[in-house]
Amino acid sequence: MNRLAGGAIFGLAIACWAARKTPLAPASLGVSWGLLAYNVVGCATLTMAALGISNGATVTVFGAIVHGGLAAAQLRALLARGETAAAA
Repeated sequence: MNRLAGGAIFGLAIACWAARKTPLAPASLGVSWGLLAYNVVGCATLTMAALGISNGATVTVFGAIVHGGLAAAQLRALLARGETAAAA
């Protein structure tokens, strides 16, 4: 299961890399929203795991914080793109 999830993340990384040249294209925005969803789910999953784990919780909490920060930054960037496109 972990390898399958790793392959999905690798595929998402390739899609993000390819979409970087056209940041306002609909496909690029779709990739960005997909990455946001991944980070939100990752943050929620790691937070729930940290609440149920006594050993190694520090690493799990750190991972949840990183995913939460990435999700917040991604959402801010997506909302800023929407404002920029609406003003143009």
